[in-house]
Amino acid sequence: MCIIVKKPRGIHYKHLQGDCLVCISHCQHEGYPVVRKNERLYHINHIVYEQNYGKIPDGLFILHHCDVRACLNPKHLYAGTHQDNVNDMIRRGRDKCMSVCLKGEDHPFAKLTSREVREIKIKLRDGGRVSRIAREYRISQSCIGGIKNGSRWPHVLIA
Repeated sequence: MCIIVKKPRGIHYKHLQGDCLVCISHCQHEGYPVVRKNERLYHINHIVYEQNYGKIPDGLFILHHCDVRACLNPKHLYAGTHQDNVNDMIRRGRDKCMSVCLKGEDHPFAKLTSREVREIKIKLRDGGRVSRIAREYRISQSCIGGIKNGSRWPHVLIA
């Protein structure tokens, strides 16, 4: 199946996960690819939607049928209300309970294993620098800070 996508210049994507067109050329903001213009960030999926379907109606959001935030396939994008987005989130199991109930590596978005978190906690206890540990594990310094202060991965204990 050939999909013709009008896209801003310089935007590159790969066919992944079925017929999703996943952006690989731009940095992600909470999983959504963005471009900076006039000191402001714009979601590329909004640009693709508007180029294919016209202006986003006031008060509506751009949602994904495929549930892949970086997908730029216009066939997967649609305008919906905040309530549509909430209903979609609950139907797909991404509601807040999932974040609270699923801990550690059981959470689908976990970037670390319990073993790695134990290693990090030991390094922090022994005086390791947050910035160095973050680089080593390829995660943000704020994530390491959360591990350090106990707001992230509190269930993982070290002896």
